[in-house]
Amino acid sequence: MYGKRIIVVEDEYFAAIEVSNAIKAAGGDCLGPYSSISDSLIEGINHHIDAAVLDVNIRDDLIYPVADLILQKGIRLIFVTGIDLQNIPAGYRSNTVLLKPVNINYLIALLADRER
Repeated sequence: MYGKRIIVVEDEYFAAIEVSNAIKAAGGDCLGPYSSISDSLIEGINHHIDAAVLDVNIRDDLIYPVADLILQKGIRLIFVTGIDLQNIPAGYRSNTVLLKPVNINYLIALLADRER
């Protein structure tokens, strides 16, 4: 995962720190973590990104505008969520979805896997 730039959008402080620290420990470059949709949209537009880890619910808003930007760029996307998977719109279900609490080692393995 060395050198991969990964944006993290997560509004739960401890989850955000855990994910960003794990990315850095694995040799990745973490953009964020961001806790707002507007900040993450700006970063998604202005920076090269190799992958994204997005919480579905950010401060009572849904992350889908950021997901759309990431997907339009052809960037790998992993959703993390505490909501029922049936509540994720069908158009986004082909992406990896991890339920909280996330197994951080599994998340890092997914991010390191270039074939996914």
